[in-house]
Amino acid sequence: MFRHPYRRVILKMNDEHFYTMVAEELRTVGPIAGLWAKAFAESEGNEPRAKALYLRYRVEQLAMAETSAIRARQEAIEDEKTAELKRAEVERGERAKAEGFTWMHGVFVGLALFIIAFSIYRGLCHC
Repeated sequence: MFRHPYRRVILKMNDEHFYTMVAEELRTVGPIAGLWAKAFAESEGNEPRAKALYLRYRVEQLAMAETSAIRARQEAIEDEKTAELKRAEVERGERAKAEGFTWMHGVFVGLALFIIAFSIYRGLCHC
């Protein structure tokens, strides 16, 4: 049987929709040969049971496909957000370089301020 981590969630959310899709598919196109053969074999030739199994299997297939599509859309959104954050970070770095101030400048300014403060302190303490 088909298993998917979100299978139960999708089936509980909107399983009627999937059953409607399968019913329409059966009416217009007919069953998928391999899936029907599996259902028929597992029902041991009991045609009403095979029909029920086929419906269940096909609904699970559709639910898994929809879940995969949802996950792919969510991953694409997350990838786009990550790419946008990286672009923004690169732009900040480029802007800082263009303005002539880099992290090394910050280190040097901090060091100079420390030396000045230390010199003032030593001058005031007469140490």
